[in-house]
Amino acid sequence: IRAGRDGQVKKGIALGGNGESATPIAIADAQEDMNAELRFWDRNADEIVHWWTCTGELAGAHPVTAEMKIEACTWLIQSGKETPRGVAMAYTNRGMAYGGDNKQKEKEMEDLNQAVKVDPTSANAWAQLCSAQNWVSEEAQLAIQSCSKSIELDPHSAEGWTFRGDISLKAKDYDLAIEDYDQAILLAPDWMWPLDNRGEAYLRESKFDLAIADFNSVIRVSPDYAMGFLDRGIAEIRKNDLDAALADFQTGIRIDPKCGSCIFGQGLVKRAKGDTAGGNADIARAKAMAPKAADDFVVDGIAVP
Repeated sequence: IRAGRDGQVKKGIALGGNGESATPIAIADAQEDMNAELRFWDRNADEIVHWWTCTGELAGAHPVTAEMKIEACTWLIQSGKETPRGVAMAYTNRGMAYGGDNKQKEKEMEDLNQAVKVDPTSANAWAQLCSAQNWVSEEAQLAIQSCSKSIELDPHSAEGWTFRGDISLKAKDYDLAIEDYDQAILLAPDWMWPLDNRGEAYLRESKFDLAIADFNSVIRVSPDYAMGFLDRGIAEIRKNDLDAALADFQTGIRIDPKCGSCIFGQGLVKRAKGDTAGGNADIARAKAMAPKAADDFVVDGIAVP
């Protein structure tokens, strides 16, 4: 619909289902449609804006912070206007917003448990609860149950398969992790998370070419993700391709100058190539910047100084 600033419709067309065909609409009919849309917005504007913020759909010129998500989701939960499915979605999104802060993990878990209580049919809520439970060592069995429930409710959702794979990866059951990541990647071939973690599983099984292939895919879909270059660099060290590893660590540093693990990897390669002083300086700088920078290498089978 095309309308002037006074709200009067000038022209209306209807698009076909494929978006390619267009049929003119009578001005009176188009005006009625627009008036109905405006009345809907007048009645529901607050709720719509809160949903956009709670789900993080405002973007570009309107970036949504975790604090904004928490506030908007809380408004929806307390509004008394939402269905159980809507309330569960708001709890889920608020829990995920809390989850970005390690100090608020308890609030995250409370919200996700409340989400599946309010709507036990929400596959996404069960998947997110599973992911949160996987961070708590004593809740590993509960995490498996939550992810399996998510998959049972929606076998076509990649989240349940991915997060269940994460449980197996953490438990060092790499073959089982790869099976779940395979399913997730079939469902969401351009989602970075299962690709990256399947690459990690292959790397820890010393299947370097398969790991590098997955990290290549991660870099293809997320070229500004420094950790993708870090992971590929680690695999290349394991494969003894030091030049390629150095290039990847340096790319990771260009993308994120605060990537301590990338700087640490650059130091390792410099040392291996004979530049002991330069390598030691990088390793010292990485440790000062990120005390656990070596962990990414140790877990993937690389001896570090």
